[in-house]
Amino acid sequence: MWRSRPSRPSGWLLVTFVALVCGFAAAYAQIVHSLAALRPPLAEAAAALAVPSWGPPDATVTVTVALDFQCPACWTFYDQIYVPLRARYGDRIRFEYLAFPSAAHPDALHAALAAQCAQEQGLFWPYFDRLFVESDKPGSLSDTTLVADANALGLQGDQFERCLSSQRYLNVVQATSQLSQAYGADGTPYVLVNNQVMPDGFSFSDLTRAVDAARSLNSEGE
Repeated sequence: MWRSRPSRPSGWLLVTFVALVCGFAAAYAQIVHSLAALRPPLAEAAAALAVPSWGPPDATVTVTVALDFQCPACWTFYDQIYVPLRARYGDRIRFEYLAFPSAAHPDALHAALAAQCAQEQGLFWPYFDRLFVESDKPGSLSDTTLVADANALGLQGDQFERCLSSQRYLNVVQATSQLSQAYGADGTPYVLVNNQVMPDGFSFSDLTRAVDAARSLNSEGE
């Protein structure tokens, strides 16, 4: 499972090389270390933000995923990893979603906001499923379609439209994006199992091994 990443400026490698030559590498490393030390505990931060989740809060394993509804790699993640993961483990694990829309994807922010508006009405996961099933179709993440999807699921249309047009949950989406970045997210999907980052290019088998190992480890510690 390879992550989608925003393109870097054309002079990125040159700037990095110059910084290293000039001796800034050590200072940069110290800054990164300091920021990592300041990042909030993931479970507590996710709970404080009331991020969408399924599975029991006291599950021994929590899979946390930063996603972008318009990210091609996230469509693959949904089909090849998320759907079988939920079927395999169900309520034996906890799954948490962090909104991490990329500025490179013009409709991703509004899709993330729309999902939060569905959360407000208690239908986040059906809406989440619908966005990923439909999001590979041209224009499927326009505001018109986001509202139509809400209506198709039985959400209160007027309430949903007011929520979306006012960007009611913009602060929440920004906060979850910042939390994702604090844990190293530089693309999507970005997956953690009990705070441990899955490597780029992981498969469903890799993820199930990580989940099973974490469950076994926690069972031994009880």
